[in-house]
Amino acid sequence: MKCKEVLSVLSRYQDNECDKDSAAKIHLHLQNCQRCRLEFNQMNQTMEKMKDIKEVEPSLNFTATVMKNIREQKRFHLMPFPSLVYSFIFILFFILGIFLTLPLTPDKAAEKKEATLVQLLMESQNLNHFSTQNKAIQLLHSGENHEK
Repeated sequence: MKCKEVLSVLSRYQDNECDKDSAAKIHLHLQNCQRCRLEFNQMNQTMEKMKDIKEVEPSLNFTATVMKNIREQKRFHLMPFPSLVYSFIFILFFILGIFLTLPLTPDKAAEKKEATLVQLLMESQNLNHFSTQNKAIQLLHSGENHEK
């Protein structure tokens, strides 16, 4: 076995959870590899030290104290926005940005009507038809008043 393989299962070997074939290979590797043997010895020392640690009994009101601290912490924090709200706001601003940057296209029919009236006005000036000119000017002004 290689060091990487041995180190990945060393804890299982220490707890006698490996099958006999794997345990024999690991045992042989530990006899020949100083690095892995050092790691295994350190694990054994740690386990021995952990056996000397006494259990600590929590106080009788431990749960109540923890729950009180949690309630106090919640009281002082603002409720965070869920990521769904942030996503919605981003999409809303994105769509608004698109609409605000699009050029406003004028009504093609109104544009054509205005061009016809302007052309009529210019022709009537060339022919000196004042009544036609006045009518074209009235139509142009009435179109502007309806748009406003």
